[in-house]
Parts: sequence; C-alpha cells; structure tokens
Amino acid sequence: MRCEEYLQLLSTLPVEELVDGRAGDHLGTCPDCNRATKVVVERERNMVMVLAGMSSHVQPMDTARTTFALARHRTRSRWYIGGLLLLLLAFGSIVVGRTVIPIHANGDRVTATLRPQCLSPTAAADLLRQQESSGLMRIVIHPGSTLLTVSGSATDLVRARAVLARYDNPTASTCVLPQPGSPKPP
Repeated sequence: MRCEEYLQLLSTLPVEELVDGRAGDHLGTCPDCNRATKVVVERERNMVMVLAGMSSHVQPMDTARTTFALARHRTRSRWYIGGLLLLLLAFGSIVVGRTVIPIHANGDRVTATLRPQCLSPTAAADLLRQQESSGLMRIVIHPGSTLLTVSGSATDLVRARAVLARYDNPTASTCVLPQPGSPKPP
C-alpha cells in the first residue's frame, strides 16, 4: 500500500478500522503515516472532550417555560396592537367625518329668535313641536324671558313662523292651542 492510498483511507474511515489488514501493515512500516495517524487520533480526542464540555447549564423545563411565556407575550402584544389600530381607525374616521365630510353643513342651518305675542314661550315651543314634524328643528327656551330660539333649515323656519302667525296672532285667533287631530297649517 502506498502513502496516498493510506491517507485517503484515513480521511474517510475511522482509525480503528485502519489498524488491521494492509493498512495496519503500512502503518507499522511508514513513520510519516504513523505520525499523521497519531495527530488525527489526538485531534479527535480533543474534539470529543470539547464537545462533552459544551453541555448547557439551562434545564430543558426552564427553556420550555421561557418559550411559552414569550409566545403568550407575543400574542398579547398582537392583541394590544390590534386594539390600538382599531382605536386609531375610529379616531381617524371621526376626524374625517367631522372635517372633510361634514354631515350637516352649518350653512344649511338658519337660526331665528321669535317672541310669541299671546302664548308663553313654553306653550309656543310645544305648539311648534306638535305642528312641525322635522327632526332637524331645534327649539331653545330662554329662562326668564319671552324669547324662543328656533334653528333648522330655512323651510323649517318658514313653517314655524306660519304656525306662530296662525295660532299666536291676537287678531286672527284666540291664542288657544289647536286640539289634537286638527289639520296642520299649509
């Protein structure tokens, strides 16, 4: 056996298999291959000792507990991020709804202050609420005064003035509230 053949066997086979047969005979007669074999055996022994000393001091149960705790923390943080994202979207939609796309433009609302002539402000407000069916009209009674503030669309205010002109006019009526079921003014 030649040295090249022995070194090729040494690189592929375990050292224990090389001590028998032709390879063992060559190892006993060739000092260079014997020295190379001793170096390989010593390096393998050092590698086995280093790998044996690399055992972890962390117990497997501690590793498992830490892994589960991290998974729970990650899940909880995703829920928090999702909640914050929903809150941000809700806030953004409110801002867009209030500024960019106004629901009721202030230019469409008209406000007027009315003074009933023979009805009290409370009776006049009740009369307007009874006769006017628009949900956008708002009536404010000023405490301690005889004034009403009516706000709504221009059509609502025209109807409110017509109702007050019909029922709150001392010359045209007796300032009596209409009975339920009476027709609404035109």
